[in-house]
Amino acid sequence: AAALASWRVVLGIGVVATAVGATFAATAMSTADASCEKSVSLINGVSVAGIALATGIAVVVASVRQRQAERIAELSKLASVAQQAVLRPLGPQVGTLSVAGRYISSTATAEIGGDLYEALDTPYGVRMIIGDVRGKGLDAVRLASIVLGSYRHVAFERTDLRAVVADLDRAVARSVGDEDFVTAALVEERGGTLTIVNCGHPPPLLLRRGAVIPLEPP
Repeated sequence: AAALASWRVVLGIGVVATAVGATFAATAMSTADASCEKSVSLINGVSVAGIALATGIAVVVASVRQRQAERIAELSKLASVAQQAVLRPLGPQVGTLSVAGRYISSTATAEIGGDLYEALDTPYGVRMIIGDVRGKGLDAVRLASIVLGSYRHVAFERTDLRAVVADLDRAVARSVGDEDFVTAALVEERGGTLTIVNCGHPPPLLLRRGAVIPLEPP
């Protein structure tokens, strides 16, 4: 019970178990011979005390486990809210393009991560970014917010996508550890032409006439 239930349920089960143990002890005492009554009394007393002690330990274990579970749930909720604040809803129209975004976690245990995306209507056409930060949790969300915050600024300031990438690289370099990194693909649509800069990310896919074409720039 301590591994699954709340401490109140564990306490209730322990009280019932102690009462049952005490009942058995009283029954054994009433049927015991006078010569062994003292021995039976000692054994039953130790048994009932053991049940009560186990109940106390189980209640403490259940209480600690419940507090940890509540703390993990609170942190997960906080990270989820932070991620929703970072990943603003896309579309349905950005510039001349119809745009939609959908976030699907790769696993049920990795709902909060460093995935990022944005689409902006800039003086240089519609510019989009999709990327992934190494790791999961609040640290990954924090780094994703740095990337997107920088992108939302420099996408309007730089005429060349490579200059946008250089600015993002400098912003990330100031905020990461030795083993942290971000992969990203940037796409610009200007006058019917797509320009792509890919920084280690899986290539964007173009669906055209029923065929899926990976867009892999040099």
